[in-house]
Amino acid sequence: MSSPHRRPGAVLAMTALALAATAFTVPSSAAAQSAQEILAQALEAHDARLAGIEDVTVTQEIMGIPMTSYMVRETVDGRAVLRSRANHTPGFDENIQFDAAEAFWTDPYELWGASADRWVLEGPSSMDGRSTWSLQISDFDGLDLEFDIPNGADGFDLRELAVEMDRELLVPLQVGIRGEVRDGGRLHPVAMQIHFSDYREVQGYLHPFVTALELDMASSGISETELEQARAGMAELQRQLEEMPEAQRQMIQGMMQEQLQAFENVLAGEAIELQLRVMDLQVNSGPPTGP
Repeated sequence: MSSPHRRPGAVLAMTALALAATAFTVPSSAAAQSAQEILAQALEAHDARLAGIEDVTVTQEIMGIPMTSYMVRETVDGRAVLRSRANHTPGFDENIQFDAAEAFWTDPYELWGASADRWVLEGPSSMDGRSTWSLQISDFDGLDLEFDIPNGADGFDLRELAVEMDRELLVPLQVGIRGEVRDGGRLHPVAMQIHFSDYREVQGYLHPFVTALELDMASSGISETELEQARAGMAELQRQLEEMPEAQRQMIQGMMQEQLQAFENVLAGEAIELQLRVMDLQVNSGPPTGP
């Protein structure tokens, strides 16, 4: 099974973890009695949803940073998947991607199919006013699942995935991820929660237009020395802002408000809350033009 490429320390690249969601949706049967039956329905729905899709171009924004990803449909081992062909992040030398999240809506077989027999149905539930199936997996022995985790230079050991699956649309409304970052022989617990909402259908393709991520950075292995360096950098940034003309300072603070708040939360040992919003989504429109 292919795995997302890791770029250690890239908070934005991880966010997502999970983060956009699967494109599978066909009315589910309320009589489904097992996790395996539910996941099989989800995979069938995913294939049906991609039947008329040739390519998808999605432009998203997080912390004021726009990102465009162009994907095309391929058939791999008889199943439909989306494969990234081009990504663009204005103003960045390295394009920002949400690799871990893409598994939920580009190739859900990596999660639902390869590990189907290990998922457990905790029971019916509800979220955001919708009926859901609560699914959970904690046995990852022999499975090649990787996620982008900040500060996880030596890797990330996945311990648990918990999913609230919409019973009608068969898409995840929430994903909980729990594990441990390996850093120089030390293990640091990490917990993340991703909430998908505002699902919209564009030419038969279903996608969440809002993805909210909460990440507990306090337990992700950041050392006290690194925190002190970060605090010094923050103090220098504040000094530079204070020396700017009022109009320029207000403009920059407005543009960086979310980034600054997330940074301050890290320094205070609090969880980071980020929101990814889809600005534009096009289906079967061909490769995007422009830089």
